Amino acid sequence: MVRPRLSFPAPLLPLLLLLAAAAPAVPGATGTCPERALERRKEEANVVLTGTVEEILNVDPVQHTYSCK
Repeated sequence: MVRPRLSFPAPLLPLLLLLAAAAPAVPGATGTCPERALERRKEEANVVLTGTVEEILNVDPVQHTYSCK
């Protein structure tokens, strides 16, 4: 009996099967996001600053925010 040849290395087969089985359990794997989180991101993205910045103060590298005057 002739065995079909795999187009990828055989040791990868268990890993591929594991990934295929676990993918639905990963949060966000369905490609959707909660509506509230989407609205919050829209609000944050719609901030527009105008004017001249004289000095940047209080840089927060964790929140990626800063104050300026």
